[in-house]
Amino acid sequence: MFNMSENEFLKAKINFLIEKISIYEELDANSKAFKILIDKLLCSNPTNINIEDSKGIIIHRGLPDEFIMCCECKKYLNNLHYNYYNNRVDDNGYLIRINNKCLNCS
Repeated sequence: MFNMSENEFLKAKINFLIEKISIYEELDANSKAFKILIDKLLCSNPTNINIEDSKGIIIHRGLPDEFIMCCECKKYLNNLHYNYYNNRVDDNGYLIRINNKCLNCS
């Protein structure tokens, strides 16, 4: 049978407790970092929805980098000449245009 002296047992117990403390310190640091991210999210929340009440967050890549032909004037224009939904994304993660008309023709 394995026989451990009292000093060895105490050293092992101290090492175990030191490992536990370091795990708790790491969790505390992670929770503080998470709190900072939540605060940043809430600062940029124009609708003032509480994070606890939200159902999800829409992550997108922004406006697609392409030239699109306006269905009205038939000109090829870049993405800045169109309106986009803020809460709808396509299969590639880009915002979806509201319609195929440029801002001048809308």
